[in-house]
Amino acid sequence: MGSVIVKVLVGAVIYLLVGVLYFYVHDIGVVYYKSHVGFTDRGVAIGGTAELTFYFFILINFIVFFIPKVLLKLLVIAGMLGVVLFYFLPDNPVRAFAYGGLTTSMSVLALVLRLKIERWRSRSFV
Repeated sequence: MGSVIVKVLVGAVIYLLVGVLYFYVHDIGVVYYKSHVGFTDRGVAIGGTAELTFYFFILINFIVFFIPKVLLKLLVIAGMLGVVLFYFLPDNPVRAFAYGGLTTSMSVLALVLRLKIERWRSRSFV
């Protein structure tokens, strides 16, 4: 029973850390974009999507956290990518690829880290 609790806690910490990392990577990307492309004014609605995309990212990762099969986790992450691309394309292609790449890469990072640590723990403590 204790092993299951540790497994869930380790997974939760990983997903929380990746959620925090999302903020930093997003801010670095925005600064890079503004310094190389310049500031583009597209209205308030498209600017608010950054926050909504983050909430969607959190919701999907919360769902992925509780799905037992890796293939199903990857399908849910692919679905998230599809929704993000559907929302942004064709009007905002740069944002589509940026937010699609950011949300997908952060979700896959959390998934891979969790799997690696679980495998390491199972080999170390058996």
